[in-house]
Parts: sequence; structure tokens; C-alpha cells
Amino acid sequence: MSAFRELLKRYRTQWRTTEKLFLTQEEVSLRLGYGTSTYGQWERGRGRPSARNAVVSLIEIFYEGQGIKNLLEANALLQASEFGDLQAGEILRIAPAWLPQNGLDDAVPPTNQPDETAPHRDAYERFPTEIFRHHLQTGQEIRILNTWSPYLKEFFTLLRAALQRQARTRILLLSPDSQVAELRNEALEASKDPVEIDDPVRHGVKGNLADLKRIWSVLDEQQRKKLEVRLYDSLPSISIHQVDQFCLMGIYFHGKFAINSPQFEVDMTSSLGEQVDKEFELLWGVAQPIQNIDDW
Repeated sequence: MSAFRELLKRYRTQWRTTEKLFLTQEEVSLRLGYGTSTYGQWERGRGRPSARNAVVSLIEIFYEGQGIKNLLEANALLQASEFGDLQAGEILRIAPAWLPQNGLDDAVPPTNQPDETAPHRDAYERFPTEIFRHHLQTGQEIRILNTWSPYLKEFFTLLRAALQRQARTRILLLSPDSQVAELRNEALEASKDPVEIDDPVRHGVKGNLADLKRIWSVLDEQQRKKLEVRLYDSLPSISIHQVDQFCLMGIYFHGKFAINSPQFEVDMTSSLGEQVDKEFELLWGVAQPIQNIDDW
């Protein structure tokens, strides 16, 4: 138990990106869909995840910021939680480079060529942050629809750079004072590992707005016109994270953050893509604009 606790704290505090120096316990918890006190108990040695996938998700989170740097460190966390080493499919999900080149063909099951007419092209077990980062680097049109986005803070530098190159950015967040926010709080409480942050929806939305205010503060007048934020008060059906024609769609399951549900890469020329587009534009049309992000 003590080894697992020590590794958790080490990997979390070693986590680094250009935007952040380390992850807080709360930020790790939000990504996992657990409450802050649940993760905190693990770091204090008062328990550990009962599901292997939770530990694999921790490895993925820590690897994104190089808190975990290699396969040996990843397997050490699994072993400390009394699970076996990473399997080939899990390695492909986290860091394909960790697979031995001479065993790659055996490790990756054969697949058929993608069906170009399929409504979605790929599915990810959880939000693929590095892939989304890649698209943000060059995107010219960005659309985000979510109750709130736990990852928005991570994309601070990339969103700022997108706006500075005049990329149109539209963000839809759930109104924190709406009755729907209360309903979503109740849905999250249905989790086996309940979210123990008080009023998580309001907390998350206000955190996003604070991050957007920071971006707004460094933009010039023309760049500010490219950032539009609106609050909606309807029941959400899907989450959308789109950069140009690359689009990820998540689903709002009870007891689970949409960002941590399977993410489908949608073909925007398909019938599903058309529905995703209509869903965003419908909510955009009825949502309340924030006229001055600096004084939201």
C-alpha cells in the first residue's frame, strides 16, 4: 500500500507541461471522474483503485505530462496496486512507442481498412488529449460544447495561440445557475465512486470562465472578437470538441463525466456529423452570450 501511495505522489508532482508545473489532487480526480477525497485517500495510503482500468487511466494521465516517462515506471504503478503489467492494447492506448518494434505485428491485432462511409472513424476509451493538442496547433475554427471542460486549463497556451492567429473559437458551457446544473450534479452522484466536490458543475463552469478570462486578458481587440462564449440551460445530449473537420463526440452517462466516457471521432460529412453540427448550432442559437468575458 505504501509503495502505491508514494508512486502516486511522485508521478503526480513530477507531471509537467508548458502550461502547468504539476497536477493537483483535484485535477487528477476530475479527469478520473472521482471525488477529490477519493483520490486523496489513495495518496494517504488509505485504499487504492479496485478496478484495473482506473490505474491504467492514472498512467495515461501521468504520462501526458511525463510524470511517468517509460514502461518500467508504468508497470511499477500497476504492480504496486497488485495488477499485472500493461497489455499490448493498453500500451497502444497510452504510448505505442513502448511496444518493441520486432513484436509490433504480433502485438497489434489485424484490423480491416476503415469504412469511409462509417459515421465515426475511431473511438477512444477516454479523451485523447495529445491528439486534440495536435489539431489545436494549426486549427482555424474551434467549437467546444460541454457542461464544463476539465481540460480547458491544459489547453490554455494552445487556445491563446489559436486566437492570436485569428482562429474563430466558440465555447458552449452549461449555465451554472440553471436547474439543469442541479440535475447533472445528481446524475454524477449516481457513480460508484461519487464526486465529492461540493456542487461540481458550478465549480467546473466557473473555473472554465476564470481560465477564459485569463486568455481574454492577453488578447488585443481584434483577437477578442474571435472568442465567443455562451451559457446554455438545456439538458446536454453529447459533448463536442471540434477543430476544423476533426471532431470528438462524448456521451453524458449517469455517474460519469462526458470527458471520461468513450470519445468518438466523428466523420463530419456523415449523417451523424450533420446531427452533431446541428446540435451545436441549435444550442448556440438559444444560449445566452457572455458579452464581456472580463466581467462575466
